[in-house]
Amino acid sequence: MPASDAADARALALQAQAALFRLLQETTNETEKQALRERIARTGEIIEEISFANGLVLAEKLNGLADQLVAATQVVKADPFGPAIREIQALLQRLGHSVGATAQQIKGGIAEPAADATPPAPAPAPAKKSKAQAGAAASKSGLLRNDYAELFASCRIRPERVDSTRRIADRIVANAKRYQEVSDALGGTIPWFMIGIIHSLESSFSFTTHLHNGDPLDQRTRREPKSRPVQGSPPFTWLESAIDALALKSLEQVPDWPLEVMLDRLERYNGKGYANLGLTSPYLWSFSQHWTKGKFVADHVFDPEAPSDQCGAAVVLRHMVDAGLVSFDDGEAPSAEASLGHQSAVLAAAAQTSFPSAKAEVDFPGDIAQGSTRKAAVRRVQEWCCFHDCATPIDEDFGGGTGDAVRMFQQRAGIPATGVVDQRSWAALTTPMLAALAPLPVTPGSLNEAVVAVGLQHVAQKPIELGGDNMGAWVRLYMAGKDGIEQQWCAGFLCFVIAQAAAALGLQMPIKRRVAVQDLIDDAKAAGRFIAGSTVSTPQARLARLKPGCIFVIKNAAQSHAGLVAQVGGDNFVSIEGNTNEQGGDRGFKALSQSRGYAGKDFVLLA
Repeated sequence: MPASDAADARALALQAQAALFRLLQETTNETEKQALRERIARTGEIIEEISFANGLVLAEKLNGLADQLVAATQVVKADPFGPAIREIQALLQRLGHSVGATAQQIKGGIAEPAADATPPAPAPAPAKKSKAQAGAAASKSGLLRNDYAELFASCRIRPERVDSTRRIADRIVANAKRYQEVSDALGGTIPWFMIGIIHSLESSFSFTTHLHNGDPLDQRTRREPKSRPVQGSPPFTWLESAIDALALKSLEQVPDWPLEVMLDRLERYNGKGYANLGLTSPYLWSFSQHWTKGKFVADHVFDPEAPSDQCGAAVVLRHMVDAGLVSFDDGEAPSAEASLGHQSAVLAAAAQTSFPSAKAEVDFPGDIAQGSTRKAAVRRVQEWCCFHDCATPIDEDFGGGTGDAVRMFQQRAGIPATGVVDQRSWAALTTPMLAALAPLPVTPGSLNEAVVAVGLQHVAQKPIELGGDNMGAWVRLYMAGKDGIEQQWCAGFLCFVIAQAAAALGLQMPIKRRVAVQDLIDDAKAAGRFIAGSTVSTPQARLARLKPGCIFVIKNAAQSHAGLVAQVGGDNFVSIEGNTNEQGGDRGFKALSQSRGYAGKDFVLLA
């Protein structure tokens, strides 16, 4: 049942939620049940959002629905051949069909004119470039047009389309590593962001449809190009399909990717019909002043009055260049990691303003090179090199060893290996912390939910001590700029996470920032927020009184430690904690999430 409109999509989402409820009834594990309840709640939100969605937004909601189903199958250790899992797999296939149908409605058809098509009046020609420039550009790869550079330079995004264009660019950067994986499989020459732009245009970012044209992955492509991939048997993985789609266009054989070549290849991906009719293509220029109406509404069928709700490839690229996410200045495609770092730097601006320790760690200190006497800046460079497995002594001396470590990192990140830490290299080095500080992609409904989401966002970046016991950038982030052997950082970590979550919701910090576990306990007892472990000694009591996002504390003669509760189970809980290790110690060296028992633990509520 293709989701051709919001009503059909909503019906499909309701079936997905019902399947999750059935899976919830089948599992007996309390941790799995809690995770499923979260998936069900988010699915309910998507159902309401779908009711008012259309076009690209509808495709995004369907993709989000697929994400919830995939997440459910990952957290529940159910029989992979059982009825609930089979039902979810069938729903994922139907979602693939739905997203493909929605994407096709947005995109229209392949841009090739029918044999009897009457060419409309051509659009006004842009300013011409010199004959020498035009000849050089055209000879480079047989370009469809010789004015790509001028069109791109003069491109202006329509004001009412700026926000939607930004969201598309952000989504491309968020998926950067998946696109880089495709490029690497084809020799690493295709810029990752070009693959992302194609993914947006052809299948509205769905990873359940073919990159060729948005057809579902459970069968070979039905529309042009038909019967792809030729090799292998369905269902295909998205990676298999993407490799085939790009190889079919021989994109891996393009030796370099200056701007003109990229725009030419993007236009060819959809077809040369607009160029044949003397028109600019909405596949490139929709949402800008270079295109107003007229598109191929189906394969080979041109409607001169048809509008477009799809953002053009060149317009997305224009935004990404303006935002500093990609650059064509040096002729090299910036790495996925570098662009993620730059994007996160922009997204983290609010967090940096709220938390001085964050600003101190991620703000670019200016170029840093061999011989620099700025010890604090050199130390940060050395710490981040070590974090990225480019080892160098952390001694505040930028010598040859540190220069080699910087060049090693730059090579891995796809940055010119100069050995100088410029702004681009700094953004790539600090990407993990910037990602931890970035706003959440979806605003949680409660402070407790936000605390868990922010905590997991930090843990995903693998915070770790660097340069000694309780030392390094991550410790300073959580300990208000301090590090050193006395700076036990478990309480500082959880307080930072709570403060960041509260800021995301526009709330005040619900508790006082503390770095001593005993102070957390004393404050909680005074405010009536302390729950002694002895009062939640049964599974029923734990599930009734404890909430994800609350704090657990350990305070006895042997150790003093605190962390956050991510999931509440009857027999154990999942933690988010810093200054620990896999053995649950209180003198560890990293932040992580792990399963813990209730023995010896007390708890602190946020409110």
